[in-house]
Amino acid sequence: MSNLVEGEQASKTIAQAYDDTLYRSDPFVKTHPEHLASLGVLFGFTPINPLQCRVLEIGCAMGGNIIPMAMNYPDSEFVGIDISKNQIDIATDQAANLRLKNIKLLNVSIEQIDDSFGQFDFIICHGVFSWVPPQVQQKILEVCQKQLSEFGIAYISYNVHPGWHIKNIVKDLMRLRVQKSPLENKVKEAKAIVELYAKYTAENTQFKDIFNQQLEHLNSVPDHYILHEHLADFNIPYYFYDFMNLAKRYQLTYLCDACFNDNFISNLPSEFQQKMLDYSDDRVMVEQYYDFATARTFRSSLLVHDKHQINPIVETQRVRLLSLLSDLKVQDKIYDLADRSSVQFISQSKVSPELTVSMPITKAAFKSLEDSWPCSLSFNELFQLSYQKLGLSIDNQTQEILEKDIQQLCDDIITAFQANSLRLFRITPPLCVNQVGDKPIASPLIAQQLRDNHEVFTTQHHESLSLDANLKHFIPLLDGTRTNSELINAVKQLLEEGKLDFSLTKKMQQPANNNEVANTVLSTLLQSLIQIGVMIN
Repeated sequence: MSNLVEGEQASKTIAQAYDDTLYRSDPFVKTHPEHLASLGVLFGFTPINPLQCRVLEIGCAMGGNIIPMAMNYPDSEFVGIDISKNQIDIATDQAANLRLKNIKLLNVSIEQIDDSFGQFDFIICHGVFSWVPPQVQQKILEVCQKQLSEFGIAYISYNVHPGWHIKNIVKDLMRLRVQKSPLENKVKEAKAIVELYAKYTAENTQFKDIFNQQLEHLNSVPDHYILHEHLADFNIPYYFYDFMNLAKRYQLTYLCDACFNDNFISNLPSEFQQKMLDYSDDRVMVEQYYDFATARTFRSSLLVHDKHQINPIVETQRVRLLSLLSDLKVQDKIYDLADRSSVQFISQSKVSPELTVSMPITKAAFKSLEDSWPCSLSFNELFQLSYQKLGLSIDNQTQEILEKDIQQLCDDIITAFQANSLRLFRITPPLCVNQVGDKPIASPLIAQQLRDNHEVFTTQHHESLSLDANLKHFIPLLDGTRTNSELINAVKQLLEEGKLDFSLTKKMQQPANNNEVANTVLSTLLQSLIQIGVMIN
């Protein structure tokens, strides 16, 4: 289905679409300055410290991504723009409720960004580029050229071919079906026709699998996503090679992909890798060949000024410059860190793939990261703790052995990150704690999100999470004004009112008095909040 609107009318159409149907605004950890700066370090770049930087988010929607950043980085400055007045009004209200002084939220179009905005160390453009007309895409790259500071990093996400050639088949059918449908019926009718084709398309056609796959995807995402992704007037995928040719016109070069594990053709069989390298020694061309191998549909490209020479080979020792954290947890009940037996680690959040480790220094390191979660460790701290777990003394080791163990640990950390088993690197530690004081405090942002009836909440790691009813009733108590004994009394009252579930006491051996029950419930709830990374000092 061709797009029927251009120029100024296109901007009005897009603005109206987002005013009519708000796009749920979630945090995207891949866009966070900490993540972008960490990737820059790994690829030999020298980014600005996120603790003191300027950030521009193009298409900030209701502020779900940029407001948490401003909340936790008071010495940095944040500017968010969005073409939808309704979305900016909601974002402005939330920032005001949080009393944030370091953020500006503006209802302006991308075309209105000029030199008066100043320079930014990080420019974020997530979920915008493919969904605006070509002249606006060019303006986005012009903004990156002119407004990006000397050592700045720009993040731009967009749909890509060849994968979107397949998805377009279903998207075009959906748009054909709903072109005359009222807004309130569009998603229902679009999903219905995909379901129809998935059920009745002939078994011997290639399309049947495509319709079934896309139907599964459509049933897993919210309606607002379908409206703004599959039914939008603009959805323009690019081949990576063409996107980079466009970026080069604006003196921008490729740093890496925001998904670290998407940066390596080593994920493919070795013979396949070598053929790709034989075809071209140009990094962009190799990446393009990789996209064909994986039928990629989406990219999150990091760009920097082209005066910087980027070495695509990650030197693993660069890990030593970062702060590390991991939610991996030892799966085995019985294990030995000191020998070379395999130990399995699994993600506590079930997000990351399982990781099998055999080298003693690496097993001890991941166990140390588990013990420190949700807090991070510098590499030096991690190395020292790992030696302690192995019963070794750094002072008693030769320099040769130390260097060998350091290199082993660096290599294994990068391998785990590349496999997506280790998700998070940082420049600076996250603002959360793994034990609480006498007057526990939960993230004020979470408390505000509860008051605003949000469906999705934001951790101190800038990740999304949902909360069960128990935590929703409990979190408002954690404003730093109540002692442990006062919290026990408050928990008793919530139990009496039926707002907390008695199943929280299922680990208790036998019936107990009210104080013991309340104390167990309190301890269980606090530990849950610590583990999801929302408790602060």
